[in-house]
Amino acid sequence: MPVCAVSGSSGIELQQMSSTADACSGVVLLQPDDVPPNPFYMDMQTGAEVAGAVAAVWLTGWGIRMAINALRDNSTDGAT
Repeated sequence: MPVCAVSGSSGIELQQMSSTADACSGVVLLQPDDVPPNPFYMDMQTGAEVAGAVAAVWLTGWGIRMAINALRDNSTDGAT
């Protein structure tokens, strides 16, 4: 549950908050359970799968580009 830390006359006062949407005039302190997990965290296997997928898409695009260039170069051969 989040806590609101406010600087008061007797020092820093901590106030429990029912949710992070509550108003706080100080600093909101969050517990690890209040923070959503990092959506960009990947373990080694997932990272390797993403890297393989990116390489496969790049290789497919490169292959299509080379095929188009080969067809274009062949179609102009012999024509003057």
